[in-house]
Amino acid sequence: MLYAGCEADILGQWGGTQFVQQLAIENNAAILYTEHRYYGDSFPFENDNESNENVKYLTTDNALVDNIQILR
Repeated sequence: MLYAGCEADILGQWGGTQFVQQLAIENNAAILYTEHRYYGDSFPFENDNESNENVKYLTTDNALVDNIQILR
């Protein structure tokens, strides 16, 4: 089961996923919880927190591709 993270640190959001956790238990499934790029510790470029130059890559299309790559 893929749970795509939102615009927040993954550790701060995990506590609000009881519904997803219950679904996984009921279906004997594992949860793959992904963190959205540029949030939490997910910075695709070094020193990204010091520059907004690479924020142009913060798009819905790139988020979907990130999750596809993770699933592969």
